[in-house]
Amino acid sequence: MRRRRYENPAGGTDAPVDDLIDLAHQSVSLAVREMCGRIGIDSGSFSRAAANLERVGQLKVSDEQLRQIVESEGHAVLAWQEQEQLALDFDAGLCRTQATADGQAVTRVYVGIDGFLLPMVTEGEAAKRFAKAKARRRKLPRKRGVHRRPLVRRQGADQRYKEFKLVALYDQELEHKLLRVTRQGPERAGKMLRAMAEDVGLYRAGQIVAVTDGAEWIAGVIARHLPPDKTTAILDFYHAAEHVHATRRVVYGESNPAGQQWAGTLIESLLHGTFESWWELLVQTRGRFHAAAKRQSLDGLMRYLLTRREKVEYARFRLLGLKIGSGPTESGCKSESRRLKGVGMRWTARNAEAVLALESLHQSNLWPAYWHSRLKAAA
Repeated sequence: MRRRRYENPAGGTDAPVDDLIDLAHQSVSLAVREMCGRIGIDSGSFSRAAANLERVGQLKVSDEQLRQIVESEGHAVLAWQEQEQLALDFDAGLCRTQATADGQAVTRVYVGIDGFLLPMVTEGEAAKRFAKAKARRRKLPRKRGVHRRPLVRRQGADQRYKEFKLVALYDQELEHKLLRVTRQGPERAGKMLRAMAEDVGLYRAGQIVAVTDGAEWIAGVIARHLPPDKTTAILDFYHAAEHVHATRRVVYGESNPAGQQWAGTLIESLLHGTFESWWELLVQTRGRFHAAAKRQSLDGLMRYLLTRREKVEYARFRLLGLKIGSGPTESGCKSESRRLKGVGMRWTARNAEAVLALESLHQSNLWPAYWHSRLKAAA
């Protein structure tokens, strides 16, 4: 059987006879798309994913077609997140903590924001790929009646790596979480945070706790988009400890026991002591060293902690039962990026964001909800 397919130069295709013979407009069913999505984000490459899909599911799909299916479905997920009011099992107003010392349980939701780098296709690499594709096409034998679509020249990135922004919401017991990623800047991350807050009813929570690293852009997003009367901002304890050890290496050297003891004392004071205790230790240490590089490093650490004084009150935070580590956010960054950081991999920002959207579905336990909505829309 032959059927005629019409293509619009501005984009899109149509096969009118499909309405007469009761065929679907798309050649890949939702069930197959879901299988491609699942195996595509869990395999090390699209070629390996295609081989696994044929072996396990008896579905023969080329690695290029699989890539197109996965990325197109990722773009559909991004549109779904923008347009749909999600029915989540994550309600901030019901995220109660264990009873505190006064016997009262509060509703508490954590906010995590971070960035991670992914390898990009640069402008030079994009030009080379386009030239190779044109050369391959010229060598292909021409078939009568077959019209090939024109090649599209994709724009490459201006740098080899691009930072993607992740926003995570989760409860005290880590039973519920919602993750999303954007390829755009802090302003887009803030809009994404507001949309996620609306989805989970974030402002109904009694407490909002933002545990992040010390990046200025993250602090700006928190200040602009979270209510100050409900939000407690905490500097991730392990990032604070990293800054302490970076200064220790400059001042004392890599393996000096005295340096290890000094860093341990300072970190212990940060964790259990007061501002006066750890600040006095830093002042005394600075007075013992006169080398410019050592003093410069100590001054940097002192400024870093002093400007974040309210965010490093770890003894008080722990007394209130608050988490002081951004482990769930760091774990989310690793889970999101693992598929895109394989050996030799390069991505366009748009397609990388699409694959990340599928991984976010899985991390947020929204995979069934998304495909149910797709089936409902297709019915």
